[in-house]
Amino acid sequence: NNNNNNNNNNNEKGIVKVVVSEQVEIWVPWEGLLDVSKELARVQRLKGKAEKELMGLNGKLANKGFTAKASPQAVEAALTAQRDAEHRLKELNNREQQLLQASQHKKE
Repeated sequence: NNNNNNNNNNNEKGIVKVVVSEQVEIWVPWEGLLDVSKELARVQRLKGKAEKELMGLNGKLANKGFTAKASPQAVEAALTAQRDAEHRLKELNNREQQLLQASQHKKE
Protein backbone atom coordinates (compact mmCIF):
# COMPACT_ATOMS: atom_id res chain seq x y z
CA ASN A 1 0.00 0.00 0.00
CA ASN A 2 1.70 3.17 -1.22
CA ASN A 3 -0.12 5.37 1.28
CA ASN A 4 1.33 3.40 4.22
CA ASN A 5 4.82 3.74 2.77
CA ASN A 6 4.27 7.48 2.43
CA ASN A 7 3.10 7.68 6.07
CA ASN A 8 6.19 5.82 7.29
CA ASN A 9 8.57 7.91 5.19
CA ASN A 10 7.06 11.16 6.44
CA ASN A 11 7.19 10.00 10.08
CA GLU A 12 10.86 9.11 9.64
CA LYS A 13 11.48 12.62 8.29
CA GLY A 14 9.96 14.14 11.44
CA ILE A 15 6.60 14.92 9.88
CA VAL A 16 3.38 13.83 11.57
CA LYS A 17 -0.11 13.49 10.11
CA VAL A 18 -2.91 15.36 11.86
CA VAL A 19 -6.38 14.20 10.85
CA VAL A 20 -8.79 17.10 10.95
CA SER A 21 -11.78 15.22 9.53
CA GLU A 22 -12.45 12.24 7.29
CA GLN A 23 -11.73 14.40 4.25
CA VAL A 24 -8.89 16.57 5.59
CA GLU A 25 -5.39 15.54 6.64
CA ILE A 26 -2.59 17.95 7.48
CA TRP A 27 1.09 17.02 7.56
CA VAL A 28 3.15 19.12 9.96
CA PRO A 29 6.76 18.89 11.16
CA TRP A 30 7.45 17.66 14.70
CA GLU A 31 10.25 20.17 15.06
CA GLY A 32 9.24 23.07 17.28
CA LEU A 33 5.78 21.73 18.14
CA LEU A 34 6.79 20.22 21.44
CA ASP A 35 9.75 19.36 23.60
CA VAL A 36 10.11 15.70 22.61
CA SER A 37 12.10 14.72 25.71
CA LYS A 38 9.54 16.27 28.07
CA GLU A 39 6.62 14.71 26.19
CA LEU A 40 8.39 11.33 26.20
CA ALA A 41 8.89 11.57 29.98
CA ARG A 42 5.21 12.49 30.43
CA VAL A 43 4.05 9.58 28.26
CA GLN A 44 6.34 7.16 30.11
CA ARG A 45 4.92 8.33 33.47
CA LEU A 46 1.37 7.79 32.21
CA LYS A 47 2.40 4.43 30.80
CA GLY A 48 3.75 3.37 34.22
CA LYS A 49 0.48 4.38 35.87
CA ALA A 50 -1.56 2.49 33.25
CA GLU A 51 0.61 -0.63 33.67
CA LYS A 52 0.18 -0.50 37.46
CA GLU A 53 -3.59 -0.04 37.10
CA LEU A 54 -3.81 -2.91 34.62
CA MET A 55 -1.79 -5.22 36.90
CA GLY A 56 -4.19 -4.45 39.76
CA LEU A 57 -7.25 -5.09 37.62
CA ASN A 58 -5.78 -8.32 36.23
CA GLY A 59 -5.08 -9.49 39.79
CA LYS A 60 -8.57 -8.54 40.93
CA LEU A 61 -10.22 -10.36 38.04
CA ALA A 62 -8.01 -13.44 38.50
CA ASN A 63 -9.06 -13.62 42.15
CA LYS A 64 -11.78 -16.29 42.36
CA GLY A 65 -12.99 -14.75 45.62
CA PHE A 66 -13.71 -11.45 43.89
CA THR A 67 -15.45 -12.93 40.86
CA ALA A 68 -17.49 -15.34 43.00
CA LYS A 69 -18.62 -12.85 45.66
CA ALA A 70 -18.81 -9.53 43.79
CA SER A 71 -22.01 -8.37 42.14
CA PRO A 72 -22.23 -8.86 38.38
CA GLN A 73 -22.12 -5.07 38.05
CA ALA A 74 -18.84 -4.88 40.00
CA VAL A 75 -17.28 -7.62 37.85
CA GLU A 76 -18.48 -5.91 34.67
CA ALA A 77 -17.10 -2.57 35.91
CA ALA A 78 -13.72 -4.21 36.55
CA LEU A 79 -13.78 -5.81 33.08
CA THR A 80 -14.62 -2.45 31.50
CA ALA A 81 -11.83 -0.75 33.45
CA GLN A 82 -9.45 -3.52 32.33
CA ARG A 83 -10.36 -3.00 28.65
CA ASP A 84 -9.99 0.77 29.05
CA ALA A 85 -6.57 0.39 30.70
CA GLU A 86 -5.43 -2.02 27.94
CA HIS A 87 -6.58 0.44 25.27
CA ARG A 88 -4.90 3.39 27.03
CA LEU A 89 -1.68 1.39 27.42
CA LYS A 90 -1.71 0.47 23.73
CA GLU A 91 -2.16 4.14 22.76
CA LEU A 92 0.62 5.20 25.13
CA ASN A 93 2.95 2.54 23.69
CA ASN A 94 2.23 3.85 20.17
CA ARG A 95 2.81 7.44 21.28
CA GLU A 96 6.05 6.45 23.00
CA GLN A 97 7.30 4.81 19.79
CA GLN A 98 6.44 7.92 17.77
CA LEU A 99 8.34 10.11 20.23
CA LEU A 100 11.34 7.78 20.25
CA GLN A 101 11.43 7.96 16.44
CA ALA A 102 11.15 11.74 16.59
CA SER A 103 13.98 11.97 19.11
CA GLN A 104 16.17 9.76 16.89
CA HIS A 105 15.39 11.99 13.90
CA LYS A 106 16.32 15.07 15.92
CA LYS A 107 19.75 13.57 16.73
CA GLU A 108 20.54 12.96 13.05
